Amino acid sequence: MLSKRASDIIFVGIMILVVIGIVVMRFIVLGTMDERIEEVESENQQIQDEIMGLQGMVGEHRDTEMPSRSELNQRVPAIFSEDQLRFYVNAQLELAGILDSQERSVDVEISQNPNISGGSYGDAANQFDIVRVGIDIETNDIDEVRQFIDQMYEINQVFVLQNIRYDVPDEDEYVELTVNLLTFYDLD
Repeated sequence: MLSKRASDIIFVGIMILVVIGIVVMRFIVLGTMDERIEEVESENQQIQDEIMGLQGMVGEHRDTEMPSRSELNQRVPAIFSEDQLRFYVNAQLELAGILDSQERSVDVEISQNPNISGGSYGDAANQFDIVRVGIDIETNDIDEVRQFIDQMYEINQVFVLQNIRYDVPDEDEYVELTVNLLTFYDLD
């Protein structure tokens, strides 16, 4: 057994090690927390900078007006020609790569003054002749369809995507899509 003096020395040594351990742990924890606080402050500053940038962008475009009806009329053809519209849609389908394949089935259906219920289309029906362009496509490349829709938005004539219907196929089958676009012509 140890003498009283040896026991006291071991006890004091253990107490000193515990105190040193607590002090070291405190510095480690505080250091880690300080690093985390700095990271969060940095992230907050980045977010604040982004918010300020967005507010500046909103301020720049605050006075931007929607196009007037006369500007819209520049994108609305005066005369409706089904053959011309069909040719134009087929050209856009070919440009998107949809008509390139012999394996695909593509059908374009044009209907003048379709029955459109409610919403802003009802108001447009009083100001314009509305023509629906229905396109039935069997494809396995949806990106081509997206490219076609993007092309239709970028051209000089106004086209509005009314709806898209599709059937999800089994493996290795084509997706059957129906894309309905609306376009507008001046009233006769």
